[in-house]
Amino acid sequence: MVWVERTLLVIAGAALVAIMLIMTVDAIGRYVLTSPLTAAFELVQLLMAVLLFSALPAASYTHLPLPTPLRASSCT
Repeated sequence: MVWVERTLLVIAGAALVAIMLIMTVDAIGRYVLTSPLTAAFELVQLLMAVLLFSALPAASYTHLPLPTPLRASSCT
């Protein structure tokens, strides 16, 4: 099962790098060349879904604690 976890993490890392590159090219194109990257927003949305659905199973498999927005101790 180690190869499955490693593969999922590689996919998540590649998606994160792709998001960073798309956002950088889009920002440079928008402000320097006045021509933003076509469909950058949709590509980032798609890659965010890939990132989420590849990193979450790997985190669940390794039993890493996932952050929660509300905890029971903060409600009292």
